[in-house]
Amino acid sequence: MLAPNSPEARKEAQKLWEKACALTNDELILHENQGRRPPNFLVRIRLKRAAKLFGQVLELVPNHWNSMWMLGKVVQRLGDERSAFDWFAKAWDQKPGNVNVAREAALSAMHLGLARHAIEYCEEALKLEPNEPGLVCNLALAFLHEGKPEQALETAQKAVRLDANDKVSENVLRIIQHIIGNKFPCPQNSAELEAYCKKHREIFR
Repeated sequence: MLAPNSPEARKEAQKLWEKACALTNDELILHENQGRRPPNFLVRIRLKRAAKLFGQVLELVPNHWNSMWMLGKVVQRLGDERSAFDWFAKAWDQKPGNVNVAREAALSAMHLGLARHAIEYCEEALKLEPNEPGLVCNLALAFLHEGKPEQALETAQKAVRLDANDKVSENVLRIIQHIIGNKFPCPQNSAELEAYCKKHREIFR
């Protein structure tokens, strides 16, 4: 049994890390491939094996935030959003200066309907990249899920001003305007938001 954080443990952890990452290649949900289909049986086996390996890395190097983040992405792909959020939160505790960790924690919180946590992580991300339109747009959605449509509107307008060509920010602004204009209740999580968009497709015409 190798002593945690020893040079030997770190060397072994690196080998396990590389094996685990190879198993996840092209299978995780990232910013550029949000619409992926659920993993099939063989992919699920690969991802579960990867999760086990990342867990072994953490036994050898307990503060290995990269493995925490990757574990979050793996269990997210396997459909366990609650565990994903917990891993992103742990990764943030270890690496509070990484904008990608804060972004993932915020998005995961929104899926779970944890709007207050989503706002906190969005604000942390914006401390690192204050004028990044995507992060501002995420904060607008977090405010919407928190039941604060006016703050959501103001924030979405800022996102559009930062990048007038960003279709995502433009659509988020339209959704918020539609909710306010019709005095509809705010969707409390990502699933409710998706259902709202499907019901009111005229927003995007």
